Amino acid sequence: MSENSSKITPEGIQVLRNIIEDKLERKMCTPTDFVFLSDIIARNVKMAVSPTTLKRVWGYSSDKGKEYQPAHYTICALTKLIGFRDYDDFIASPDPAHIQSNMFFSDSIDISALRTGDVLLVMW
Repeated sequence: MSENSSKITPEGIQVLRNIIEDKLERKMCTPTDFVFLSDIIARNVKMAVSPTTLKRVWGYSSDKGKEYQPAHYTICALTKLIGFRDYDDFIASPDPAHIQSNMFFSDSIDISALRTGDVLLVMW
């Protein structure tokens, strides 16, 4: 994190957690949810964040105490997951919940609902 980087705040982390849960359409409330999120991060962002670390970020595990401050790497992985370059980019956004494109979290696309003439644009 550079000297001019935004300070990671509990409020910023809460907003980040809410956006991730909204994008995934899944609340993080069981150990399985954190394994799922860790896998999604690994596949989509190519960064490793353990389920245990994610539990701490969400407050599911308090083994580090209430003053737990996630590492910059962890916050960077989470912001990249929802389409931002880093935490500074996330904080600078006027509406971080509304980004240009929707993230797609799957290994496949079910095309059975598409009709002749429908267009599916996939970019990366």
